[in-house]
Amino acid sequence: MYDKVALDSKGWRIYDDPQGALVWLQQRLKELAPFDGLLGFSQGANFSLMLAAQAACGLGLPVGCAVLLSPNAPGFVEQVPELFTGGPLPMPILVVSGEQEGYGAGMEPVFEAALKQGLELDTKGEDAAAAHVVKLLARPEVLVHKEGHVPLPRDKQKCEEVVDRIVSFILASC
Repeated sequence: MYDKVALDSKGWRIYDDPQGALVWLQQRLKELAPFDGLLGFSQGANFSLMLAAQAACGLGLPVGCAVLLSPNAPGFVEQVPELFTGGPLPMPILVVSGEQEGYGAGMEPVFEAALKQGLELDTKGEDAAAAHVVKLLARPEVLVHKEGHVPLPRDKQKCEEVVDRIVSFILASC
């Protein structure tokens, strides 16, 4: 499932039909159940966050933990506010991002065009988009690598370190 992505007035990620995408994803999870946790990259990380929020609200299947690789600034929270009104998400969530990731990561041409057309990026004082996601979590773990918007670092040694941390997190949390 893919939902068309756009930018809100802050320059954060929103989607055309996040509710419809979540219905579809919940159906797939029911077909694949049981499962322990979620892992997603970029848009997949954003929707994994929303699925975890559904679980926390009792509106979706239970989620033991989640690994969010390079999540974007969560403008979508305003599209599904009912999922984020109960306080920080209680389950353990590991957020992995790159030092070189900008707010437009993953959709740079669209982001740059919007800036040229007058979009004023609202970082709310955060250098990294993923920092906004961390604020939504009760028990976040954060891992930042030196690269940009990639699921895993390209450097073999750093990649192995990140993978080891992800595996350790999943084994301890789910």
